[in-house]
Amino acid sequence: MNQDLNLAAPVEMTLQTDWTEFMAIEVTEVPLAVSQAVMEAYGTCIKEAYVSMSDEGLTFKLVLTSEEVEGTVVYLNEHGDFLM
Repeated sequence: MNQDLNLAAPVEMTLQTDWTEFMAIEVTEVPLAVSQAVMEAYGTCIKEAYVSMSDEGLTFKLVLTSEEVEGTVVYLNEHGDFLM
């Protein structure tokens, strides 16, 4: 069977990304509004930071560090509002 292949034809590819999962980011990349909200509510620092994107905007998953709240996980939107 002889088939002609047009190797020069453009190939359309779609990259699908699952934005429901959190991606690790540097703590320095957390918006100021989010950092300030954590400091005001907990008086503590952010140990680890993760971000997820949805139709509603960015959601930050933060792991806090201090003697009182070591390992506590909080969720905030990009405006510094606590979500959970």
